[in-house]
Amino acid sequence: MKMKKSERGFALVASLWALVFVGAVAGAYLAESSHVARITRNRNAELQARQAAQAGLERAHNALERLQILRFDPAITLNVESGPRLTRVWNDLEAALAEISRDCLGDACYELEIRDLGTRLNVNTASEAQLRNLFLAVGADYRRADVAAQSIADWTDGDDLHRARGAERSYYLAIPIPYEPRNGPITDLSELGRVRGMDGWLFDAAFPFLTVEGSGRININAAPEPVLAALPGLGPQAIQVILNARRRGVVFSNVFELSLHLGATARAQLREGFRELLSLAVLEPVEIEVTSTGLYSPLRVPIRAIYVREGERVTQLKRSRLDI
Repeated sequence: MKMKKSERGFALVASLWALVFVGAVAGAYLAESSHVARITRNRNAELQARQAAQAGLERAHNALERLQILRFDPAITLNVESGPRLTRVWNDLEAALAEISRDCLGDACYELEIRDLGTRLNVNTASEAQLRNLFLAVGADYRRADVAAQSIADWTDGDDLHRARGAERSYYLAIPIPYEPRNGPITDLSELGRVRGMDGWLFDAAFPFLTVEGSGRININAAPEPVLAALPGLGPQAIQVILNARRRGVVFSNVFELSLHLGATARAQLREGFRELLSLAVLEPVEIEVTSTGLYSPLRVPIRAIYVREGERVTQLKRSRLDI
C-alpha cells in the first residue's frame, strides 16, 4: 500500500531521531569507555608508583639493619678506632645510603630522603625550658619565648589550669574566632600556629627545628644550633665546640669528651646539667625517618616510614602515605 506523503515525512523524521538517539548513546558509551580507560591507566600508574615507593623503603630498611648488625660485631666493638668510624657513618646516612637513594624498577622509580629525628625537638615531649631555649635561639625575646613555651605546654596537657603565661580553653574561646585547644599531643606541626604566642614570625622561625615524631632524644652530633641550645648543660661555648668539630668531620663518641674542650665556666654549666643531658642526648640516630617517593610519570607517590634501632634490629614504627 502506498504511503501518503505526510506519513513518509513522519517516517523520515522518526528515522532521523532514531539515528540521533543511537549516535548519542554511542557517543556516551565511547566517552564512558574513554573515562574508564583513563581511570584504569591512572590506577595502574598509581599502583606502579606505590610499589616503587614501597621497594625503596624495603631497601632502606635492609641497609639500616646491615649497619645496625655491625654495631654488635666483635671486630667493631673491640676495636678502639672502628667504633668512632661507625658513629661517623651513622651520622652521615645520606652518604652511607647514597648507592640506593634512587633506583628504577622498569618504568617506575623511587627516590629516598633520610632524616634523623634527633635533629629536631619534639614539641610533645620537650619541657618548657627546652622549648623556651629553642625560641630564644631563633631570635625571640624572653617574654615571647616564655609565653609560647608555656602555652604549648597548656595546649598539650589534659587539664584546663593555665600556667602563669600560658593559655587554656577560656583564652581560646574569648578570641574573635574562638576554638577549642587540643588538650592532648599535637599531631601536625601546622597546629602550632593556633597556639598563643606561636603566630607570625616565631612559627616560621621555629618550624624547621620542631617535630611531633620520635622519643625526643637529641643527637648532639647532628642537631642544628637552635636544637642544641634546647639541651640542658650546653652553653654557647659547648655548642660552638660541637659545631666546629662537626665542620671538621669529627664526632663525639661520648659526652665526656666534650668537657675536655671547654673552659671552666662552660665545664661547670655542663656538669650542672649533666644528668639531665645524658637522659636526653644521643650520639647517633636512634629514630630515623625515611621518605620514599615512587615515580611513574606523571604520578608521584610519597610514603614515609619511621624506624627505631633496637638491639640488633631496626624496627619499623609506623608507615603512612603522604599527601602531595
